Amino acid sequence: MILTFKKIYEMFFLKRLLLVLFYTIIIGTVSVEAQPKPGDIYKNYFWIFPEDSGSDFLRVIGDGDYRDPVYFSENYPVGAIDEGWINLPFNVDLKKAVKAEIQVEKLLSHDGTRKLSVKVNNSGWYEFPESEHMPKDAYDYLYHTYPVVDIPLNFIKKSGNKIRFTLDSIQRFNMPQNILYGVHLRVYYKENKPHITADISGVLPQSTIGDEVNLSLSNIQGEVEEVHYLGLYEDVNYETDGNYYQWHYTYFKGELRHQLGKSLKSPFSAVWNTSWIPNQTQTMKIAALIKSKQGVYYFTPPVEGLGLHRNFDVTLCKPYDQPKMWATREQVFNEKVRYLGNPKEVEAFQIVFSSWSPAYMNGVYLNDWLLFVKEGKHYYPGFHRKTFKSNYMLKQGENIIKTGLTPYVNNKMVHGAEILYPGIMLLVKSPKKTVDIEEVTYKGQAHFKVSTASAIYYIEKQSGGCSSLIDTEGNDWINFKKTGNSGLTLSSDSDYRGLPNLVFGEPGDGIGHPGFNQCTTVQISDNSLQVTSKDGAYQFRWVFDQQFARVVIDRFSKDRKYWFLFEGPIAGKFNPKQHYWGNDQDGVRQDDTSIFKNPISGHWQWVFFGDQKVDRTLFLMQKNKDNHADYFTYMGNSNTLENLSKDGMNVFGFGRGLKTNPLLQSKNTFYIGFYPKKTNNTTQFEELKSYLLSVNEN
Repeated sequence: MILTFKKIYEMFFLKRLLLVLFYTIIIGTVSVEAQPKPGDIYKNYFWIFPEDSGSDFLRVIGDGDYRDPVYFSENYPVGAIDEGWINLPFNVDLKKAVKAEIQVEKLLSHDGTRKLSVKVNNSGWYEFPESEHMPKDAYDYLYHTYPVVDIPLNFIKKSGNKIRFTLDSIQRFNMPQNILYGVHLRVYYKENKPHITADISGVLPQSTIGDEVNLSLSNIQGEVEEVHYLGLYEDVNYETDGNYYQWHYTYFKGELRHQLGKSLKSPFSAVWNTSWIPNQTQTMKIAALIKSKQGVYYFTPPVEGLGLHRNFDVTLCKPYDQPKMWATREQVFNEKVRYLGNPKEVEAFQIVFSSWSPAYMNGVYLNDWLLFVKEGKHYYPGFHRKTFKSNYMLKQGENIIKTGLTPYVNNKMVHGAEILYPGIMLLVKSPKKTVDIEEVTYKGQAHFKVSTASAIYYIEKQSGGCSSLIDTEGNDWINFKKTGNSGLTLSSDSDYRGLPNLVFGEPGDGIGHPGFNQCTTVQISDNSLQVTSKDGAYQFRWVFDQQFARVVIDRFSKDRKYWFLFEGPIAGKFNPKQHYWGNDQDGVRQDDTSIFKNPISGHWQWVFFGDQKVDRTLFLMQKNKDNHADYFTYMGNSNTLENLSKDGMNVFGFGRGLKTNPLLQSKNTFYIGFYPKKTNNTTQFEELKSYLLSVNEN
């Protein structure tokens, strides 16, 4: 039985047991990310189902119950499993150990199975967590993940260790089951534990990577048995946990897979081919996982600040509307992906996904075009990467990918193929469209000038703020000017303007706001800038695409809330009677609002602004909608009504309260871009809505 908080509370008089069990449950529910990281020294002890058992995996269907859930048969070699306890046939090195964890190679094939838990020797139960990157009730999807729980060292012995698994009895067709392809007991050690040290050669910090990277080791100290090169970057989700940006690798029966490269021979060289690695929106890292002859692993410090520089683009189109319980025996299933580029320019595309029992597939289709029928084995994991050179199957915007229904065999339903989360991913290769970034002096200050197909952005280095946003007709939608004026209205035509104007008031007043000297800004890739506040409390990135830019909030102060503001004139002119605006809740609006009289508050995911005489719409969107108030008004440069002022600006803020108070205190991504049409009626609003859905999915 898995202990609950209520049961622990009822046992409060057993003080020592209370502390141990509380620690057990808390750690067991938050340790999904607790696996090796740079600087770690550890040993891995693998247990897999014995080869002479006649099975490739361990089934878990109950407390210490590992039988077939249909026939309830068991076939365990003598000594392998004793009354539900699995005997671990290895000695454990505990000298200089500091912590331990259990990691499992877990296949969820019977959807709805939940609460897989483990106990080690005389410990309590430790529940393996679901991935925080998957939807709520992740157990309703099918996946092959690698969850981790911490195990206090006092439960680990030098020899004679045994473990036991259980899970919840609830499952939709009364057949709970998790399949385990491997169990890892990992023990971490102090820094002075003897281990290999070495440097990574072939790539330098803060450099760019081309089509191939030749990696090797130098300055090796110690006897190396094997080397695995790992990357922290965005790629297809090999791990089936919904996390596209991580140190990418998987396990199968204890063997490391999907790493950048592997080598067993000095100088331990490996070639990483990046020809299908997606364009990156943040910097990459490369590290080496080095195993010594004594079995000690060392995760080296990474080579950081890496970017891709190639003569082509690779776009990762992530699936959405993925079906739960995606087993092809049940019905025809489909998902959606969006591609925003021009299909006629596509050179090739790939579909990539993981499966189980793929030999039962009966066709994978893109927009009703058959891509392939099936490949792989029955009752075995599959990983599929199929390349296609024809672009006529792709659509601009929404695409449908579906799987066919597995037919009956001898008038009986068969197992079918299982498509694992996050579904079937799409990679699209096309000619490179460059974002041009150059360093310039603009309005007397050092700037980055960023030129794209739809706009020019001037990003001030000392603030990280956008001081000018110029469309293809030359209209400046911000037009910041440094005048030094003060007063609520006097600077609405100059000093107040900017984007994103994150921090208002001390400490950190002016972070992200043109005219303030609060930040340093550096270029970190072909299409992105990184802004760091001088006190280190805030860090955000500008990431530029041809049609829009993103402001990604990576770090913020826990002691000071922020907002995301756009302050500037629509289409370069202040003329509220000629302007319109709108949002995802209300559609198109044309309000006579002023900062003094009736500013407007709401809860919006996206907003847009336009001029009746300009065939272009500015949009701003937050990726993750929240419950904080958002704000809009006009503000003129005189004390008369704003719509009579000669100059002024729109004031819009995500997370801005009516009392001029910032409200945001979480990571988020904000989009800024131009939609190449007006949006001043219902039909145009629906078109913009569809477009912004595409932007947010990508």
